[in-house]
Amino acid sequence: MDAAAVAEAVPGATRLSLPWTYGGGLSAPLALPEAQLAGLSGRLLFQFDAEGRLAQILFERRRPALRPGDGPRALAALRAQLGPETRLCLERPRRGAPASARALWRGEEAETRLSWLDFGTGEALADLDAAEARARLREGDVAGAQEMLRRTPPPGALRRSLPRRLLIRLSDPARAEPAPCPPIP
Repeated sequence: MDAAAVAEAVPGATRLSLPWTYGGGLSAPLALPEAQLAGLSGRLLFQFDAEGRLAQILFERRRPALRPGDGPRALAALRAQLGPETRLCLERPRRGAPASARALWRGEEAETRLSWLDFGTGEALADLDAAEARARLREGDVAGAQEMLRRTPPPGALRRSLPRRLLIRLSDPARAEPAPCPPIP
């Protein structure tokens, strides 16, 4: 489908003043501001490829609507609807990256991907940087510790600027295979 066909087929779909651009050559000129999926409310973004064909539908739920337990609730709802996932990836937080969970269901007509990103789970990134600065001080690297503390944002700053997100993507199963789960450090 092209954007005009989607706008006609989806009541309430609105044209964004400027299309949102994403990696992989995708852009979203249309959105459905209020949608229900997997027992949650959120926004749908209709993403089109460079040729103007619908490539993916992205359901997104962010703070402040996002609540603790939304990720497991969405996973349970998708399992109930689609059966067991094809793949489940769990990643602990690492320097500069969130804790995340990704589930994939590959079907003949659609691929469904659930992603839960949480930059505030476990140790905050600023806490990890502060711990490394203290370790450098213990080793006698005062200049390195001071430089690290100078670059470290104040506590909580990363949590506000990089919020928790829950995404569900529906896409053509013929699209490129997603990367395998990274090894857990």
